[in-house]
Amino acid sequence: MTSSDAHTLYEIEDGIATLTLNRPEARNAWSQEMIDGTHAALDAAARDPEVRALIVTGAGKAFCAGGDLRAMRDREGMFAGDPVELRGRYANGLQNITRHFERFDKPTIAAINGAAIGAGLDLTLMCDLRVASSRAKFGSTFAAVGLIPGDGGAYLLTRIVGFSRAVELVITARVIGAERAEAIELVHEVVEPEQVLPRAREIAAEIARLPAPAVRMAKVALRKTYNRDMESSAASDVYKRQQQGHGGRARAHGGAPGPRPAHRGTRAGGAGDAREDRQGLNGRVGEAGHSESQSAPLRPSRDRLVTLLICRETPFSVAWSIWSD
Repeated sequence: MTSSDAHTLYEIEDGIATLTLNRPEARNAWSQEMIDGTHAALDAAARDPEVRALIVTGAGKAFCAGGDLRAMRDREGMFAGDPVELRGRYANGLQNITRHFERFDKPTIAAINGAAIGAGLDLTLMCDLRVASSRAKFGSTFAAVGLIPGDGGAYLLTRIVGFSRAVELVITARVIGAERAEAIELVHEVVEPEQVLPRAREIAAEIARLPAPAVRMAKVALRKTYNRDMESSAASDVYKRQQQGHGGRARAHGGAPGPRPAHRGTRAGGAGDAREDRQGLNGRVGEAGHSESQSAPLRPSRDRLVTLLICRETPFSVAWSIWSD
């Protein structure tokens, strides 16, 4: 299946959907038509039970150059109108792309074939996994043109590379290469330019071979619980549904649901052991042996958990233990 609205292309092959930003003459800078086409592609992929994963890439030499500077200068297209109109159009347009990706529960892979700048970088951050060309460039360059990362980039960047690296990239408007991007975990893999889309498809095929409901539930669990502590995460609806599913399968095979795997730091002991385990989860001990926080939950890289649970077939109990370290 292939569809097009000129500024985006959408196709499905072997259960893998591919959304291609298709304004190569403008380095795939955002347009209203591209925004509409991206929403349509996400809706189509969400509705189609055959789609197991979605790849996002760009036509030509760039992935996405972000906002169209010429349209900004001439106040045309999505940048036409007075400040009130602009604000409404932005909130209901580009910012809604971020919200739509957040709601989309199937795995997404950015196949970054070239420059990902400004809102183009932010689009890569909306995806779960990122494969980059060795020639790709990355920059949160909003400050260079008097703007801020207002389409979700500030929120997403800190969660992927950490607060310190995010501050560095945003306030310097620095453009970095693929090697540096991989070093700071902005991307998962760097490959030769001609291998970007094939490698993204390999990963998507790896995901597509797994049970689709489990993959989708794992992704939802990661997103819903990332900023929670262990207790509220375990009590969330997504984990209750997961436990009910395990119980149903056990009963279908004539047995009772097995015990929940214990955290690897928990020993068969008394209340003291449980308190010690909770402290290990909720407080981070520094090199000098002093607790940095006894109340703030640990927040490891969301990408690390996505890779473990979605792509690497890591058992839930093992991934939970890694999360809890």
